Amino acid sequence: MSPASRYREIAIGDLLGPLAGRDVAMLPNNGKLGDALIHAATLQTLARAGMSARLVGGARRERGNV
Repeated sequence: MSPASRYREIAIGDLLGPLAGRDVAMLPNNGKLGDALIHAATLQTLARAGMSARLVGGARRERGNV
């Protein structure tokens, strides 16, 4: 059995479902274009899972559930 066959596919909804409605604090990575695409896709995925993200700057202490 190959190592990859030991893992089962997990739907993102199954993974994020228990976190729906929670406060999500995100510290964006101000890197290159690829980082911006990852950030945009993350925001879309969180929205589909019923979560909203609050962008934080990292300069001060932030509080949130996730």
